[in-house]
Amino acid sequence: MTDKPRCGDAVPYWASAVRATNSRRAEDPCASDTRTTAEIIAAYLDGQRSDDATNSLATLHYRGGPEEFRAGLELLTSDDARERAAGADLLAQLGWQDRTFLEESVDALLTALSDPDDSVVQSVIYALGHRASPRTVDALLGFVDHPSADFRYAAVHGLMPHDMPIVVEALARLSRDVERDVRDWATFALGSQFDSDSPILRDALRQRLNDNDPEVRGEALLGLARRRDTTSQMPFRESWRVSSHGDWAVEAAGHLADPRFLPALRELNERLAGKDAVYFRGTVQDAIAACEGRRAKDNETLQ
Repeated sequence: MTDKPRCGDAVPYWASAVRATNSRRAEDPCASDTRTTAEIIAAYLDGQRSDDATNSLATLHYRGGPEEFRAGLELLTSDDARERAAGADLLAQLGWQDRTFLEESVDALLTALSDPDDSVVQSVIYALGHRASPRTVDALLGFVDHPSADFRYAAVHGLMPHDMPIVVEALARLSRDVERDVRDWATFALGSQFDSDSPILRDALRQRLNDNDPEVRGEALLGLARRRDTTSQMPFRESWRVSSHGDWAVEAAGHLADPRFLPALRELNERLAGKDAVYFRGTVQDAIAACEGRRAKDNETLQ
């Protein structure tokens, strides 16, 4: 995936998401933040969509204790919609990998799905995606066919942690959405976030090979290659221009490990220069190694 702007305001969903996959450690910068919980919340509300604000929120996620949990609940019941959205953002990632107050947070967030403000509900959906509890799936499926693209977009993120048949079916529908960003993320989820395989999933990815957006096509191509799918005559040739369309086709070639890709891969490797060389040479060289049979023996699971 690229990091260009997408539909809706997904900043709360991604706020400190990478850091929150780490374990809490005493040497982490969040551990040395001396501000009180109230001070951090005030700063977050003041600049809710700024980088500094989301970094501050990561500190509360890092702490993840009773004070932070109570603060999230209090915000979630505020008369101010911005504060209620902030409450969802706070409860979303309490404790990082330790996932503190998980069930209690899920209970509160599920109740908040009935909030009268659309922006709050969308923040709640993103938060439930972070909490990744199977208990949320039924409720989140209710937003798959929502008339608003922003809700459908949020639904993709809310459902993304749940690789199960009913969610595969829902994301397959969303991968055909009229909104480009919804299609893109649904295709990414099916192809690269899920490890399952099924006719429904493969058919959804194959349909996106002809999408009018190069990123969606690339995500579909990579998802099929991860499943060693060669039945769709994947359109590699038009995708070698990695500088403009990403390196999905190159990575896909590496998964398929077909020596017939070697001439094109070697030619691509020779003409990479400047920024392209920095970003893509490693992927190209990995694909060359795989197609030459120099990769470690594949196992039966997806890589």
